[in-house]
This record gives sequence, structure tokens and C-alpha cells, in this order.
Amino acid sequence: RPILSPLAASVVSIDTTLGAQVQAGQTVVILEAMKMNTQVHAPSSGRILALRVQPGDQVEEGQTLVTMGS
Repeated sequence: RPILSPLAASVVSIDTTLGAQVQAGQTVVILEAMKMNTQVHAPSSGRILALRVQPGDQVEEGQTLVTMGS
């Protein structure tokens, strides 16, 4: 299950690691656009299967940031 970017922004930090178990609502990525930070949260509990971006990357709205599984 992909977690998508809600807006075009720069990746500030990845707040999880590959293989980590996360809870619904937990922050997984922090984005910055126009000097404002946006936290991207896990929509459900699960395991991080892939990190698709790195800090400093520019992302587009709808781009996959992280892939989760159960």
C-alpha cells in the first residue's frame, strides 16, 4: 500500500526505517513547501516495505513516498 505525497514539496526527513512496524497516524515523512512543514502519517498500522524518497528530494503531488504492507 503506497503512502502518497499530498503536495509538491521537498522531503525534510524520513521518520521511519525500512522494516519498521508503524501505527496508524504515526508520522512517516515530513515535507516542506513554501517554508511550511507538512507531516505525512501512516493511514493504517503495518510494516514499512520500501522507502521511495530521501531527505532533500523534490516530490510531486501523488508521488509514492513510502510503501507499507501488513
